[in-house]
Amino acid sequence: MANNNPHPAIAHLSARKGVQGTGGIGGSPVVIGPGFTTNDIIEGLRVYLPPASWLVDTFFPVERLSDSNLVTLEYYKSGKTMAGFIHPQKRAINRPRKPYYSKTYEPPTVKLSRDLDAYTLAIRRIGRSSDMGTSMADAEILQEDTEELISEIRNLHEKMAADVLLRGELIIEDFDDQVELDRILFPGAPQTIQVPPEFHWTQDNVNPFDLIKSMQRLVTSKMGTSANLIIVGKDVADSLENNPIAQERYNRLWWRQGRIDPKAMESDPAVYEIGDYRGVPLYCYEMSYLDRNEAEQFYFDPDVLLV
Repeated sequence: MANNNPHPAIAHLSARKGVQGTGGIGGSPVVIGPGFTTNDIIEGLRVYLPPASWLVDTFFPVERLSDSNLVTLEYYKSGKTMAGFIHPQKRAINRPRKPYYSKTYEPPTVKLSRDLDAYTLAIRRIGRSSDMGTSMADAEILQEDTEELISEIRNLHEKMAADVLLRGELIIEDFDDQVELDRILFPGAPQTIQVPPEFHWTQDNVNPFDLIKSMQRLVTSKMGTSANLIIVGKDVADSLENNPIAQERYNRLWWRQGRIDPKAMESDPAVYEIGDYRGVPLYCYEMSYLDRNEAEQFYFDPDVLLV
């Protein structure tokens, strides 16, 4: 895309297995001590797989909630045009205003429901006796249902964040019949580089840092500032760690372009901090979700590099 806009750069390239750890919403752990009770175990099981939120928290932190159902997209295309000299007897150089983009719409609704019937109340749940009172079971089931459905909505928000970052658009489809309800485009996002197979990092003679530097300079040329974050999919992370040129460049005593020290982040078990390059942190995002066909998909494409 040729628009000059402050948006990230994307490269498509052609694993480690993500390990899920216990943690509550927002990364708060559930501590089960030596004097644990049944309720402690139930709490740990319920939050074992927290909803995905790393992309949302990193790029789209929620500052406030609106009471309106309307959403407004506003976009201003800035430029880097340089002024020029002109003869004193001539008129000033005409400079047209930059295009301004604004759109207000009402997005489709997310609707989730779960029936609470006599059969559900009669089933003995984890850590509960079969003669548990109906009113207590009713309240606990409703609480657990609410938490689970909210987690599904947060997972949807994470998928939307990934679509905006990686594809620059949101495709809203009806969940049942998969009919497209809306397509929301974000002008100029992202700046994309398609990498041919002969330049994939799996090739021993390919230097991964050439692509990273090109993308960093692309961000600088479009934004006027330096990139501050690098994210890769799981396949790209494997290729980087196994690339002989990358291993040689990082294995130096005095002159180094960065460091490779992979470790999982405590707050997000499916996010790995690989290291850094030129002082810019490098992460690998491996969180997955189940689509409408119960097939596992990744929020962040395994073969993508985002700067």
